[in-house]
Amino acid sequence: MKSPSFRQEFAEFFRYIRRPVLAPRKPCRGGGNGWWKDWVPSTSFGRMLQWAACLWIINIFVFAPIALTVANKTGAAHRIDINNIPFLMAALWAPVVEELLFRYCLRRPQLSLWLIPVMTSVVIMGPVLQSIVLLLLVLMLIVMLDVWQLTTNEHALKWSWRVHYQKFFPLVFHGSVLVFAGLHLWNFRLNEMNWWLMPLLVLPQWFTGMVLGWMRVRDGIGTSIAMHMIFNSGPVFLVWFLLQFSPELAAT
Repeated sequence: MKSPSFRQEFAEFFRYIRRPVLAPRKPCRGGGNGWWKDWVPSTSFGRMLQWAACLWIINIFVFAPIALTVANKTGAAHRIDINNIPFLMAALWAPVVEELLFRYCLRRPQLSLWLIPVMTSVVIMGPVLQSIVLLLLVLMLIVMLDVWQLTTNEHALKWSWRVHYQKFFPLVFHGSVLVFAGLHLWNFRLNEMNWWLMPLLVLPQWFTGMVLGWMRVRDGIGTSIAMHMIFNSGPVFLVWFLLQFSPELAAT
């Protein structure tokens, strides 16, 4: 089956976010049985790079100017020091833990009662020994549950629960995106700014979260994690390059 062009995928994405549905993964996108189908990225690196470039362009030229204008007018200041960015945390740690927290349960809602609280604690602790061990235990347990489900032919949700979940899935999908974007308000010192202006500061994360959520549902958690890593790595590499070869430009 021929893969769609990027333009076709872009149109597919906008159709999806108007009415998100919990549809089966397509065969050409890694659909089928086996826990590895969810974890092995099914979108090519080149296509993910296209999506990352698209997000960088939209965020830089559309959403970032709005966020910067609001920040300048309200006195909100960014907490992150450009000269002391935790590169590995941004490019490796954050994509894994944030995808497990905000998007893994979109397809595994029965795990949300324990996975979301555990991953919330992992996010709060940051990349320390205790949280790393906890994250590895979570990954092992998730795989074991998936293998058990396949070997016993058990459905993740009873039919009646699946019907209700699919009915409310658009609210779940967009709610997870809003919470994901809201988490990034922590990156700012808000200085008592009006609450209704706060969402404008995280418009880039909101739009990026919709793309990652769509990829998680369509392709699997492995694709959304890989896409998140690529997306975060671009700005991180750019900052590193500026600090190494043009520090006076990075300071402006």
